[in-house]
Amino acid sequence: MPAAKKNNTLLIFGGIFLLLFFIGISIGLVVYNMNKQSTTAPPTTTVSPTTTRSPTTTRSPTITISPTTTVSPFGGLIVNSTYGLKSLYTGTWLSICNGCNNLPGNSVDVHDGSSSLQPWTKWTVIDAGNGNIALRSNFSGTYLTVCSGCNSFNTGFSVDIHATDISTGTGSIWKPVLSDNKIALLNTLTNTYLSVCDSCNSLPGNSVDVHDGTLQSWTKWTAVLA
Repeated sequence: MPAAKKNNTLLIFGGIFLLLFFIGISIGLVVYNMNKQSTTAPPTTTVSPTTTRSPTTTRSPTITISPTTTVSPFGGLIVNSTYGLKSLYTGTWLSICNGCNNLPGNSVDVHDGSSSLQPWTKWTVIDAGNGNIALRSNFSGTYLTVCSGCNSFNTGFSVDIHATDISTGTGSIWKPVLSDNKIALLNTLTNTYLSVCDSCNSLPGNSVDVHDGTLQSWTKWTAVLA
């Protein structure tokens, strides 16, 4: 082959090679750009801050407990307990007295003003049923009683200490009534109150009677637990 023709052939092949080379590069760039554009970045996920709810505090309702009120059927007196009964009127104790007020044997009086309880001023509360009580003297062992015609009295009721058993009659049974934090004793036989009386039943000074059916200072007693 002549040299000139050979050179022309080489030039042609070289040109074709370069053309194919540039075409290949161009196609490669186009494909690269297409792939780059088609690649979608994953959407950005915005994480909202977690809201932590404070636990709901449920307030328990306030329960106000009222103090327990015990309604005693005995006017606040405790059965089988021993008390002294001080007259609101005289400030002296309901007492057993021997040979007092010109009366034979034991009688009931309010002569003792001791600062402390004595055996003859102590009384034990006995349950007599139906909210009623009997008062037994710690000194004589007998019961505070209403008696008709006793102690040399010819008429009417007087207060005595002769009963040895409360089952013998209602004269020894008393209904305690609470009045202004004091005790009044209503006799179930006479329906009158144990009272302090001045110059009653022909007796000198203050004596114990059941003459009054109303609540007065002379029918009220302070119960002192022995």
